[in-house]
Amino acid sequence: MKRFIIKTFLYGLPVILLIVYYAVWVKPYIGGDLGLLGQIGFVDDSIQSPNFHKSPSSCEYGNVPEDSCVLIIGDSFSNKEGIIRYSDFLAEWSNLPVYNLQFDWRRGNLFNQFVYLSKVQPLPKIVIIESVERELVSRLVNSQVGLSPRMMIERGVIDTASIAVAKKKSPVAENNSYLATLFSGTQEFAKKRMGIANPVKKATLSVPMFSCTGKENKLYFYEDDLRVSSKESVCLAKKKLENLFEYADSLGIHLYVLAAADKYDIYQPYIVGNTYAKAFVLDTLAATCSSPRFVNSKDTLSIMASTGVRDIYSCGDTHWSAIGAEAVAEMVAERIMALEKDTTLFSTKSKISAKMSL
Repeated sequence: MKRFIIKTFLYGLPVILLIVYYAVWVKPYIGGDLGLLGQIGFVDDSIQSPNFHKSPSSCEYGNVPEDSCVLIIGDSFSNKEGIIRYSDFLAEWSNLPVYNLQFDWRRGNLFNQFVYLSKVQPLPKIVIIESVERELVSRLVNSQVGLSPRMMIERGVIDTASIAVAKKKSPVAENNSYLATLFSGTQEFAKKRMGIANPVKKATLSVPMFSCTGKENKLYFYEDDLRVSSKESVCLAKKKLENLFEYADSLGIHLYVLAAADKYDIYQPYIVGNTYAKAFVLDTLAATCSSPRFVNSKDTLSIMASTGVRDIYSCGDTHWSAIGAEAVAEMVAERIMALEKDTTLFSTKSKISAKMSL
């Protein structure tokens, strides 16, 4: 019996130590979507806590305002809770109300949402559609301008279920005990560390780009950032983008399309011994799309990275940090003011700084 107990203890010791390690040094520091996906702990030392006096208002199908305002139709970069969004800065600076359309963007094509909505009710003059880079081509290729609202629904182009705003779930009592949850988390952590079905990729950078203790020159990004689009698909996406601009113009709507650059795309020039494929979608669209209403966030973010600006993206997240979100918001605001020929629409950071220097 004694020998059995000793053997059991020796065999179980590595598991016990792994659970303790996970409970003490990993679990308390897991944050951001990459941390959750990859079971990775991040000690983020960047200071990013701006105080906003105004935030984007939410609107749903049926109550989208028609008056002077800015309507945003976007994915997680526009709508996700718990991060600092470029839309927060736009709302803070804007002299017009800013609205985020609430819908299930995971199920619905952003561009088709805009087309459908524009055919069933009047929309504001200024509309921003924001899409993350890795989904941009497929969303554009599958956009349909020429269908009626009824045909869009019948053909499944618009998913009516995505229109309904997801209701917040009421708190549910935790069925699993703390130890069971801890054991389950340790299992996931062990599998991810062994590279089993880990959607988070890791690379070493030639220069430090983040303020994460011990990970200053490590890039963590979502595997879908490596999704490859064919040149034919990108070419078709460009044509569909131009069709969307023409369609919006015919309705008197000034449509702006914001491309949210993938994290990998911005940092790929700094990856040591990079063996991944080169991201080219945004570069190609920017070079071939003649409309100034296509706003390529990479233009600003890549310059920031080249000058050594840290924490453009959160180290443990696929999204922009406050630094990146503010830079993109200013880019969008300046573009809108230039094309609308109205410098009073936004009071951006640079405009405020210019006034203070006078």
